[in-house]
Parts: sequence; C-alpha cells; structure tokens
Amino acid sequence: MTILARLLAVPSMIAVATVAVACGGGGASPEEFREQATEICTEGERAVAELGEPSSPEQAGELLDRTDETLQGVQERLEDLDTPGGEEGEQAERYVELFGEQTEQASGAFDELGEALESEDPQRLQQATMELQQLEQNEEIEQLAGELQLEACM
Repeated sequence: MTILARLLAVPSMIAVATVAVACGGGGASPEEFREQATEICTEGERAVAELGEPSSPEQAGELLDRTDETLQGVQERLEDLDTPGGEEGEQAERYVELFGEQTEQASGAFDELGEALESEDPQRLQQATMELQQLEQNEEIEQLAGELQLEACM
C-alpha cells in the first residue's frame, strides 16, 4: 500500500470508529451502571445523613443548602455515567433524567422551605414541607429503579 493510499484510508477508519462509538460500542454494561449508580447514591445518602439534625432555624437553612448541594452533586455524577445499550440504556437515561427533574424541583422546594423558616410563617412552612413530601412519591422513577435493579436514589 502506498503512502497516498494509507493517508486516504485514515478518514475512512476514523468514520468507522466514530460510528462504532456513537452506536454504543463503548457503553457500560447494565451491571457496571447499576454498581456505579448505587455507589453514587449511597455516598450521597451518607453525606446527607452526616449533616445531622438542625437545632435552630439558621442551622435548618444551612442544612437545606448543603443537602441541595449534595443532591446537585449526585445528579451531576449520575449524568456523567456511561449507560448500557438497548432498552436498559434507555431506562437508565430516563432514570437519570427524572432524577435531574426531581433534583431541580427539590432545589426550588428547599428554597421555599428556607424562606418559610425565615418568615416563621407556619402555613407557608406546612405548604413547603408538603411540596417536598410529594417529590418523594414519584412512581415512574420508582418503577425504573425496580426495572434497573437499583435502590431509589436519595
């Protein structure tokens, strides 16, 4: 093969490699995704548990901020995971998408709860608390977690 022929073959090899990667040639196995997602969620849950219980409204506000930061970190790490190919990959991607949506909603609810604590308005505090509790009850994310054999994250 001449040097010119070799040089002309390089773009073809790059195109083949690009198609292979784009079609899922480098994705994680379902087991790898499960192990990594479980580790991320366990670390996040542990970090939130270690924050402890607030003893004052000021500490509660700080706790909410740190919990929100932890959730954001878990979300970013889940988004960075390689997902498996096929149906399990679609389920994993949807799970991560829903977790992100739930994290955004929780962030807003944390802000509202923090403001309610500052205002010392019991009705506003009750409403913000109910909003957070409703976030915990997402049937689709629980169903996907079951199908992916994951514990629900956070």
